[in-house]
Amino acid sequence: MKKINNILVALGLATVLFSATPVNAQVDASVAPVIVVPHSQSIDYNERTLCYTVGGNLELNDIEITSNADWVTIFKGSNREVYLHVDANYNFSSRTAKITFVNAEQTVSQILTIVQAEDGSAADIPKDDEITPSSASDNTHQGSSDISLTLDGNLSTIYHSNWSGGVSASNPAILTYNFTNVERIDYVTYVPRSSSSGTNGNFGEVEVYYTLKGGTSTLYGTYNFNQSSSPSTITFDGGLLNPTQVVFKVKSGAGTFASCAEMQFRAVSNDAKHEFAIFADDVYSELRPDVTAASIDSLSNPFIKSLATKMFNNEYSTKYRVAEYSCYSSPEYLSDLWNAPGKYYDHCEGVTGINIKKGTHAIAVSGIPAAMGSVSLRVVAWYSQEIKAEKNGEGKYELKGGGPAVYEFTLRNGLNTIEYTSDFDGLAYICYNIYGQPDKTKYPDIKVHFINGEVNGYLNKSLSNNEMYQLCRVAPNRCIDVVGDKVHSVWEAKGEAVSDQGLSAKAYGLYQHCKTSSNATKGFTQYINLLDSLIAWEHRFLGFEKYGRVPANHTMAYVNYTYYMFQGYYGVSFVWTQQERVLNCRTLMYNDGDAIWGLSHEWGHQHQMQPYFCWGSLGEVSNNMNSYYNVQAMGYKVGGKPGDRYWETGREKMLDDSPYSGGTTVSSARHLAYNARNNFHCDDYKKLAGFMTDSIIHPANDNTAATWNFGGTNYTITNRMLGISHSELGGEALTPFVMLYLYASRNWRADFSQDLYESLRRMDNEGGSDIEKTDGVDKYEYIASIQNSNKGSRYSEFRSKYPSSCWITRNYLNSGNVSKNTNTVPFIFNFIRKCSRLTGYNLVPYFEQWGFFRTIALQIGDYGTYYHLMTPQMVQEFKEDMNALGLNTLDEATISEMSNCKDMYEVEFGVTPTIPN
Repeated sequence: MKKINNILVALGLATVLFSATPVNAQVDASVAPVIVVPHSQSIDYNERTLCYTVGGNLELNDIEITSNADWVTIFKGSNREVYLHVDANYNFSSRTAKITFVNAEQTVSQILTIVQAEDGSAADIPKDDEITPSSASDNTHQGSSDISLTLDGNLSTIYHSNWSGGVSASNPAILTYNFTNVERIDYVTYVPRSSSSGTNGNFGEVEVYYTLKGGTSTLYGTYNFNQSSSPSTITFDGGLLNPTQVVFKVKSGAGTFASCAEMQFRAVSNDAKHEFAIFADDVYSELRPDVTAASIDSLSNPFIKSLATKMFNNEYSTKYRVAEYSCYSSPEYLSDLWNAPGKYYDHCEGVTGINIKKGTHAIAVSGIPAAMGSVSLRVVAWYSQEIKAEKNGEGKYELKGGGPAVYEFTLRNGLNTIEYTSDFDGLAYICYNIYGQPDKTKYPDIKVHFINGEVNGYLNKSLSNNEMYQLCRVAPNRCIDVVGDKVHSVWEAKGEAVSDQGLSAKAYGLYQHCKTSSNATKGFTQYINLLDSLIAWEHRFLGFEKYGRVPANHTMAYVNYTYYMFQGYYGVSFVWTQQERVLNCRTLMYNDGDAIWGLSHEWGHQHQMQPYFCWGSLGEVSNNMNSYYNVQAMGYKVGGKPGDRYWETGREKMLDDSPYSGGTTVSSARHLAYNARNNFHCDDYKKLAGFMTDSIIHPANDNTAATWNFGGTNYTITNRMLGISHSELGGEALTPFVMLYLYASRNWRADFSQDLYESLRRMDNEGGSDIEKTDGVDKYEYIASIQNSNKGSRYSEFRSKYPSSCWITRNYLNSGNVSKNTNTVPFIFNFIRKCSRLTGYNLVPYFEQWGFFRTIALQIGDYGTYYHLMTPQMVQEFKEDMNALGLNTLDEATISEMSNCKDMYEVEFGVTPTIPN
């Protein structure tokens, strides 16, 4: 609190002695004066007194000693000792003082540099006591993976319930922990298996019971851990006093199993608890009004004293360090809600603007609902290893770094400490979400204080462009968060040039590359608005706006150091050397439609409904509906993907049949299906694949016929029916979908895309989709849901309603052999039927000319192995069912017009929009 000006007091503190070898006995007084002191000294943050012995040939009284820092006080002692009293460093960064030793004539001098580390008092926070059960037991486990593995301190070994039987409300996994001579348990943390090893067994619904000494088993609470890969903590209000048992009954888990890496029981430390009363609130963000310098001086805990001192001296800013965070729907919930399995919005929603460096960190939290018990702190080192030249598969060097390194911590109400061990700084995110739509009355905002957090800041529209520019300039982390209304992105703040093995690359991040559409510097606001616009347009196209599905959640983009562009668990990612493209508004709006396509393509994956409009072969296709719309909305005058001839090549292959007119092209997908023919579960599938023996793609205008027999019935199969299938196309497979969208929305149903996507999202509802119909579940909704691993358990109901369908009589839908991988045909039929009912036209002839009804077998590689098995019985029944709807029919002229629509830039768009800065 104040300088120590008494040499005796100074000597009473911890004193460190240093000496420089005296040379005055060996130096003649007539020679030049000499001063000998150490050149440098590094010390920790604590207050201390350093003692140095000054060497040389001058008397100490003839040497003037000064400091350029007011936190170092100098005293001369007897003989040749000099004492430097160093105040405690309560700052968040290290500091340096220069101590100058100079003779009276100013002819000789030496400088001693003192480097004092940043505040490390968080390491002095009392640690909570670990409570070890005296014994433990379970009622189900697989092999040697029993409950003991939840207590071995090893996160890589896991308890797992028996693979036979699963867990359920009627058959829960029961984990029992017994305690002997334990005074108190305040909280328990369930640590699931590492997300890198999957989610199988992660706890869902859980009941927790406890028994106190002399008492009986009592239900403490019911929880839903949402099968999350993040740890979950249950806090026992008031603590469990003299507990003898805690029991977890796991009623559901990922994959219908239960697994656990560790179960950690702890009692809160009461050491220094009374000293925290100096603060006015639960997160220690301000002092009580009656606090004085004397009351702070009397504190014994270094951490509390450090924080109180900074606040008392008005040297502590709570900006970014103290903030409130809202509860969001979990990305997994949105994925399920939108029928987009495995495609996730932002997993780092609670942006803090705090940089986490290696060491101990203190975080105070208040407001976490009792039903949750805890929230997760995710620390991400987006830059996780040095960029160096590495050899690729061809033996050539490439500059590569690492993927984001993610560290998970559990936060509960009160003071939490975490130990961050990475050598690379990470950005902090509060993960406060639930599986569902958060009710503010049940899930109010929580308050979090990063007490010794280093401020990195984040860019958002509440700041001016100049303020954002300055944040990028001084950010301590290599990366910085950018938060808009719909998009959260992470890019390099300043970046740097890299050279290794003769290779060099440079990327200077937002500070240099984020420019306006007029190419002026400081285009941060416009950039945020631009990214938000891309997602807003996708939301509009997908029907999110129309049907009230626009989420509060953000989607995400981030910089990576490994690969050009991809969409993964955390969002859309561009390699660091592409930042000059993707951060410049002028480039994005006028000169690089491919970048707009790429961003929208990757975000499109997050909205891709697998398998209902993302069946095998469409993994990199159907999301390009979003890309097409956004490129057109941005004003680019191109058809299809910039730089590609999707429309032309699609028409050449499917309508003109020009590449296959010779009848000699071999399909590898058909050949692979032929090789797999004996693996299929029903005879018709085996026979169909067997007919692929030559794997030839026949000309679509060749009506030469052959007879195929299925189940005693002969079918005439023309070569046209063996022509190129839509499922065998590449990027040009987008063409018929875009052409249909353009024609239908202009002529039949203005909201065609919005209604189609919503119909697909609703088809698994109890009554099916009510967008295109009101008469309950459609026959092909049944078939598609059943093929999708019998979603909604619809198999028995379908079998009862349609006993004579070939899908039942020919055993195509076998409840034990259905998945999205084993046949894509049900999803194709369902899609065509929905499009037809929405437009009021039987669209079978349109889709037929685009190769959707080829009676072939295919094995398709599309982020997994899929099979396309379309028998003549299926086609015949589907066409009969379509005719039974009584829809309008298409003539040849309309089909031709549909397949050759003008692009949107020629009709709806064509002008670059104004995006404000």
